[in-house]
Amino acid sequence: SNSFNVQLPAEMERCIDSFTKYYEKTQLHKKLLWTFSYGTVTLAGYFDKRYDFVMTTYQACVLMLFAKPGVSIGYNDVKAQMNFDDDCCKRVLGSLCFAKVNLLLKNSDEKKIGPDDRYTVNVDFKSNKRKINLKAPPTEEIRHKERVEIDRTNTIEAAIVRIMKARKTLDHGELITEVLRQLSTFSPNVKSIKKTIEKLIEREFLERDSKNTSVYNYLA
Repeated sequence: SNSFNVQLPAEMERCIDSFTKYYEKTQLHKKLLWTFSYGTVTLAGYFDKRYDFVMTTYQACVLMLFAKPGVSIGYNDVKAQMNFDDDCCKRVLGSLCFAKVNLLLKNSDEKKIGPDDRYTVNVDFKSNKRKINLKAPPTEEIRHKERVEIDRTNTIEAAIVRIMKARKTLDHGELITEVLRQLSTFSPNVKSIKKTIEKLIEREFLERDSKNTSVYNYLA
């Protein structure tokens, strides 16, 4: 389950997909959960020389949006591309702008993150150190939201399996409608349901019908 539904860079997604496939082939009765706020990343940055920055996964994901030289990105674009909520977006951007190691610059001098801000890489960054640890943003609230998201993903998955086990075959629209009807404790978005269906297909709980790809068959 991707924690907090964060949108990872393609490079990270490929690594995760590769390891997940390996894990699920070797650990048939276990389920792999990814909780990205507990992860660390070493990201190489080239300024006056090469630096190795050690940071949280979320910080690395945001910085990778700025990989192309000279790019400028607005607050709302960062939020949308990362699939962050406002609180998480402000915490992560703040940790990259206002800390001692400030790898991002914003277009205003205000000591707070706002929706009208734009960000660029601090191309004048210099340090005597080669390996640099970035200060992590406050994470407890982020981790709480991740735990909620994981619980909800597990609930969606259980509902899909329960419905398909009983019905054996359903088309996409019927399955979405039935999941939404059964999950009265919260209202999952359709995107989350679709993502969970794809994961269940990968894990061979479901398959697409050979004659109609909008129809799912129960396998397990």
